[in-house]
Amino acid sequence: MAQDGLAGGAVSLDDPKAVDLADRSLFSCAIEVLNTSNADAKATKTHEFATAWKAGQIQTVFGRDDDLSAVPDSPARPDYVRIVGKKEKVKQGNRKAFAHSVAHAESYAIDLMWDMICRFGPSNDMPREFYDDFVRIAHEESQHYTSWTNRLRDFNSFYGDLPGHDGLWDSAAETSSDIRARLALVHLVHEARGLDTYPMAVDRFTKSGDTITLAFMEKNHREEVTHVEAGVRWFTYMCERDEKPVLPTFYALVRSHYVGALKPPFNTAARARANMSEEWYLPLCEDVQIQS
Repeated sequence: MAQDGLAGGAVSLDDPKAVDLADRSLFSCAIEVLNTSNADAKATKTHEFATAWKAGQIQTVFGRDDDLSAVPDSPARPDYVRIVGKKEKVKQGNRKAFAHSVAHAESYAIDLMWDMICRFGPSNDMPREFYDDFVRIAHEESQHYTSWTNRLRDFNSFYGDLPGHDGLWDSAAETSSDIRARLALVHLVHEARGLDTYPMAVDRFTKSGDTITLAFMEKNHREEVTHVEAGVRWFTYMCERDEKPVLPTFYALVRSHYVGALKPPFNTAARARANMSEEWYLPLCEDVQIQS
């Protein structure tokens, strides 16, 4: 069960109470989050590390004692959340189930962002701006997780009350050797799909009059647009740095790592705000598949 004492802690990168982490590297902080099994503790540590990074308390990305082989193949995950197979449906029909599914996804998103930092940052000689982006995103994912676990309490529930899938980490494992593939699959397919489902969820909770859930969703959505935008920007950066064509490389990676075609409806306005024009995704739809 989620621990009440940790809920609601992650709120601002400008928190003056940042813990003293001057002797730590960002890499070691990322490894610590990935090796932490309790989901609330993942969020709390993310808040502490992100605050310290923003404040300049953590100045080193990769220290002399750090070892790239320390990056775990899979993150430690809470044993109080039952993971079910891909073919087993997870209940989505009521507000509790919806909040639980979002909290579950946000918990995995925390791990995904820290994995991006430690797995791909040092090995690809990424600039400071890369770490700034993904530390910020990890922190926002931790805020989302905390908000949704708090919302679960409003429904007399908790994270782990329902089962969940681990498909997001399957995508991470599938792309563990290629930063471009990771950006393409996790950020430009899965996260972008989250933008597409937003209007339907808004309609549902508007009709039910649930203004609290709507407020959480609106904040999530605004920030998720910037997450997809970061994915577009860093995917483009990696392709241009390595002199690879951006869109053909994206199409090839999606076809190689994603099963099936992308399916509408697309939230074209939100995707456009993330600098993801239709030429990124329409060629990957069933009805306009480009032949390779």
